Amino acid sequence: IAQLAARDAAGLYRLKVDLEQCQVSWNGGFQARFEIDPFSRTCLLEGLDEIGTTLKHEAEIAAYEQKRRNFSSLQ
Repeated sequence: IAQLAARDAAGLYRLKVDLEQCQVSWNGGFQARFEIDPFSRTCLLEGLDEIGTTLKHEAEIAAYEQKRRNFSSLQ
């Protein structure tokens, strides 16, 4: 890690992390794949946290809550 940091500081290579392809590479020809859980990957790609992910389903949640209120008022 220290060598990588020193090379980076010297501008000897450019590191690229491709989250879409789950791959890291640099201009020296190195290329490696990495694993990340699908939820975390999606959150990072879409710029969302857990709340933001939930809010993507806001319309469905509101519809469910409305049905639940209607059902409760019938009883």
